[in-house]
Amino acid sequence: MIERKFAMVNKSENDAVTEEEILHLSPSQARRLLGLYYEDVSLPSPAGGIFQILRVKSEDDGSGIMLLECGSSSLRYLLKIPKAKRAEKKDIQTRLKKGEQLWCPRHSLQSLHRVGDKYVCRKCGVVYAISK
Repeated sequence: MIERKFAMVNKSENDAVTEEEILHLSPSQARRLLGLYYEDVSLPSPAGGIFQILRVKSEDDGSGIMLLECGSSSLRYLLKIPKAKRAEKKDIQTRLKKGEQLWCPRHSLQSLHRVGDKYVCRKCGVVYAISK
């Protein structure tokens, strides 16, 4: 089942605000897409096209959220990326204490970036560590 949500979007031409429908993927679709995304593979859309990633951001709870747009239908979807597991956080904290380079445990060759006091993956938006 796809959940529907509306978002306010600014149009750059005249700064008018319009409502845009954003769809949510079912849990099974989300799991499948996340697996493909972590492997750096093209993401197939339920409408038959390929998803384009429009935005990735971190949520307050440490999880990530990704805004996707279907290349064939222009429908937009939100994909929730689960927050870091305890084992992932512990591994990153250990590497941080040792002064090692920090890499996203879910992506190959994606370094973590410091944003304020948090270490975040730019590809998935997940917060893996907080510096003290």
